[in-house]
Amino acid sequence: MKVIPHLKVALSLSLIDAGLLSFDRFPARTETRELAREAESAYQRGTSLLQQRKNEEAVELLRKAHTLERENAGYELQLGNTLAAVKPDDAEPLIMDALGRRATDGAANLAAARLMVMKGHEPEAESFFHRAIYGEWKENGATYRIATRFELIELLAEAKHKQEMPAELISLEAETGTDRETRKRLARLLLRAGSPVRAATVYLDLTNSDPTDSESLIGLGEAELGNGNYRAARNSFLRAELHKRGAAIQSRLQLLDTLTALDPMPRQLTSLEKYRRSIRIVDLARSDLEQLAQSNPSTDSARISDLLKRASEVPAKRQPAYVSNEVAEAVLSLAEQLWRTRTQDFGTVASPDKEALRRLVERLAS
Repeated sequence: MKVIPHLKVALSLSLIDAGLLSFDRFPARTETRELAREAESAYQRGTSLLQQRKNEEAVELLRKAHTLERENAGYELQLGNTLAAVKPDDAEPLIMDALGRRATDGAANLAAARLMVMKGHEPEAESFFHRAIYGEWKENGATYRIATRFELIELLAEAKHKQEMPAELISLEAETGTDRETRKRLARLLLRAGSPVRAATVYLDLTNSDPTDSESLIGLGEAELGNGNYRAARNSFLRAELHKRGAAIQSRLQLLDTLTALDPMPRQLTSLEKYRRSIRIVDLARSDLEQLAQSNPSTDSARISDLLKRASEVPAKRQPAYVSNEVAEAVLSLAEQLWRTRTQDFGTVASPDKEALRRLVERLAS
């Protein structure tokens, strides 16, 4: 097939133009790769400084990485997270801009949540944490969701929002799988949330799979202690002691010995023994309140003095010829009244030597 001469010329010119265009693009591509390498180098050095807790120095390198490669979401969010710890006001525009472009992005919402925590805006932080949990993650979504929920629960615990923790922990319990360290962390948080029954279930599973795990045995002991199962708690601490001796375990065993000796609630206890234990509890509660009243004379001394007088008369009374359960319960009610007055006037914080008394009376009142 014959090519018309002027078409030959046009074709030649097109090939030349294409070659020149390719030649022009080559330096641009080279420059882009160089910028990417420079950005990566700055990012790596910045994250290295972060690991050394040199946040302010890291900011400049992370800012450089973000400036060189604006489209890199990872650089952007790392800079935002670092700024949140150093200069929260500077971090906010950057993070909110990223969130505006990627509203369902899990990492962006997590960065916003952390920023709100730094600024002390807890309700907003909680909202962003939930968006991060249910947001989109490029990879390892399940791992990031679990870690984010843990972070939210820790925030609730520190903010003393314990009433909100159980719902989050129930969701987390279904997601944690079989990883031991994750399950241990879950159990510790269940205890902090005031859910010793659920914590004991997790710890029991851990100790069944590894009977030598002293950390989980101690955790199970604490959970059973919180449940009022003093004998089961003592058994767990004794098992833990076989693998890890220490003053902390000894202290818990001494506490449990005291609780077991004073506990007025075992089903097999006779009414007479329940009555005797009740008197001892009243005497301990009276002594505690009396010490606090003497140290704080500005309180309503007349009201407290009347209550203390009634309590001091109980041990001095002659034991009834027939001790019924109702008689013992009346004494325990007085112990509860003493402790209620103590908490109203002086708070619930008690010295370690009063822990047995606190646990006994709080259990009676529950």
